[in-house]
Amino acid sequence: MWSFIQKIFKVLVIAPLDFITKYFKSFVLLLIVLVFFSAKESAPSEPPNLAKLYLNGAIFSTEDFDKEVDKILKTPSIKGVLLLIDSPGGAVSASVELSEKIADLKQKMPVLAY
Repeated sequence: MWSFIQKIFKVLVIAPLDFITKYFKSFVLLLIVLVFFSAKESAPSEPPNLAKLYLNGAIFSTEDFDKEVDKILKTPSIKGVLLLIDSPGGAVSASVELSEKIADLKQKMPVLAY
């Protein structure tokens, strides 16, 4: 009877513990690798949602800038604007129009100037 209990104990307790001590590290490593790679594949790839708006040179007319702003406003996927400014200044009236257009744009989405 005692030998029967020892055999059952070996099968139920010692064999699983032996398996765990031999293969536990490999199992955990494999599990981590699977989780890491499955997370990368399931992440959806979205198109960029930040528009770059360039303001280069002297400011004498706002027609081209207005067209670009209207194009940005008509695109629903764009959530913000990066305004890249490289200008020495220009005409007062055009600069005021430009600042008003940027203020209107800022009311609708975030605008960052650089």
